[in-house]
Amino acid sequence: MKMTAAGLKGLEIRDKRYDVGLDERGLWARVYPSGRVAIQYLYLAGAIRRRITIGHYPEMSIEAIRRT
Repeated sequence: MKMTAAGLKGLEIRDKRYDVGLDERGLWARVYPSGRVAIQYLYLAGAIRRRITIGHYPEMSIEAIRRT
């Protein structure tokens, strides 16, 4: 999915959290039942998959997310 304001605002709210891959390499949007969207970076540390939360949309702008 392209990381745009319209795309992030249009994410469906579900009963359980879910992840959506974004067009930027390693970035994911985690959508919570509350409607909150966390932007996360997924990486490997050895053989272990790790996530770090960069920020929450729309509190953090798309431009700031891309710069991080």
